Amino acid sequence: MGSRNGHAPIFLWYTLNRKGYKGFQKEVQKCLRNAHYLKGRLREAGISAMLNELSSTVVFERPSEEEFVRRWQLACEGNIAHVVVMPSVSIEKLDGFVNELIEKRSNLVQRWNCPASLSCCRHRG
Repeated sequence: MGSRNGHAPIFLWYTLNRKGYKGFQKEVQKCLRNAHYLKGRLREAGISAMLNELSSTVVFERPSEEEFVRRWQLACEGNIAHVVVMPSVSIEKLDGFVNELIEKRSNLVQRWNCPASLSCCRHRG
């Protein structure tokens, strides 16, 4: 009869018992690997990105198109955005995200008729 939900601890207990220590360890390693992969792909594309060593949160330049931000449900603050790489996020999904981001940035450069890459242009629309 308290104010806390009693289901959450039951689900946590069930998951801990089902997966075990090794299962959680594998999931964490996958998240870290995928986060490093995302950071690498972003940097290869000329997009500033950072990642703390033991984190699965990749911080990068905020995309200028709000439609893209909403579609991917990006968490943004000012000129930065971040993605938390969770166990359900696959390499294929990361590739789709980066490829679409590259395409959007390329379209923006063409619309502005900018001869340089977007990473040196600071057009915000």
